[in-house]
Amino acid sequence: MAKLVRVSDDTYQKLHEISAHLQLQNKKKTSLNEAIVYLFGVRDKMVSQALSRPVPEAPKPKATEGMRQFSLHHKKFL
Repeated sequence: MAKLVRVSDDTYQKLHEISAHLQLQNKKKTSLNEAIVYLFGVRDKMVSQALSRPVPEAPKPKATEGMRQFSLHHKKFL
C-alpha cells in the first residue's frame, strides 16, 4: 500500500540524483522508492561495520606517588 511522504525540495532533488545514479548503474528505470530502499541498505551496512569493529581500550593512567600512598595494594596495607 502506497503512503505519502513529504520531503523538502532539496531532499527531493537528492533522491532524484540517487535514482539517476542507480538507473545508470543498473541500466533500468529506478523509482524514488528504490532509491530510498538503496539508502536504507547503505545505512545498514555502515551500522553493521561500525558494530563489528573492536572498541579500543582506554589508556590506563600511570600511578603517581599520590596514588601509591592511597592504594590498597601498597605495601603498607598488605
